[in-house]
Amino acid sequence: MPGLKAQVTDPAKHVFEDLGIASFLIELWKDMYDCSAIPGIQQPAGNVDKPPFPGFVDIGCGNGLLVNILIQEGFPGWGFDARHRKSWETFAPNIQSKLAEGILVPEVLDPQESSADDENVDDLAGKLEPVDLLRDRDFHNGLFKQGTFIVSNHADELTPWTPLLSYLNDSPFIAIPCCSHNLAGARWRAPISKAAKEKAAAQRRQESSKAHVDETDHVRSAQAAETGSLKKPAGTKNVQSAYASLCDYVSGLANDVNFVVETEILRIPSTRNTCILGRKMKATQASDGTSKEQHIRDIVARELNAPIKDICDEFVRCAQKLVGKKGEAH
Repeated sequence: MPGLKAQVTDPAKHVFEDLGIASFLIELWKDMYDCSAIPGIQQPAGNVDKPPFPGFVDIGCGNGLLVNILIQEGFPGWGFDARHRKSWETFAPNIQSKLAEGILVPEVLDPQESSADDENVDDLAGKLEPVDLLRDRDFHNGLFKQGTFIVSNHADELTPWTPLLSYLNDSPFIAIPCCSHNLAGARWRAPISKAAKEKAAAQRRQESSKAHVDETDHVRSAQAAETGSLKKPAGTKNVQSAYASLCDYVSGLANDVNFVVETEILRIPSTRNTCILGRKMKATQASDGTSKEQHIRDIVARELNAPIKDICDEFVRCAQKLVGKKGEAH
């Protein structure tokens, strides 16, 4: 792919990754939406009553390749990242115009008082290209045109925020986690999920019940180094990995805001290949009168056990650190 040699990391790896992700998204969107207006897309039978494709936004778009592929395939959308990437300059002008440099700070963390003269973000989105909403601002507020499909591919600091932003925007989403960060944007190891703890406890109980080990097993264990056997020694704990914990954590946040959570293992050349989908909401539950914004603030305060103002300050500090980092492919 021309231009990706400008990036620091191996371009071939990300080309195949993003081609695989783009293929998955296109098939997903063909199932979710009426894509008959998109040239070259064969619409599956029975999709005529589905809504038209609403456009996408790639939050933390990195090298911009995924945005480039999807737009080239006819799907309207845009992307932004905390840092401008050299690879952006190699894309066609119509692609470059859909990529923007900027930081997202969720408005729910720092709500601004609006005057009567201020235009609603939906009004602005209707008058401007969505990418232009970021041109003259230091931060994007995390409010997109309602229903915009949110793509979060190795978005790191924004990964746990993905289902929360989707909930606020009445938007479906896909999240492909990579590095683990908390809701304040700081590096952090997601806690082991309750289900994983129960599974490990059950395994320990099963292993402890085996009071006697067959002599043959002792011999096999002693010979493991010689035979090359990869069999786990008896008593090895089944501890959940940091990546699995992160995926479970993001899924849990999606569940907290009423998404029907789906997971899929993508066929891409990466060990970070789990995707979390939120394209449907659970059956509507009786509302207690709490606004969406307050519900999100309650979740964030619960997860970090800190005042929202302090969390916002920390999030901005972490986000601003990204601006000075050397550009990478993701």
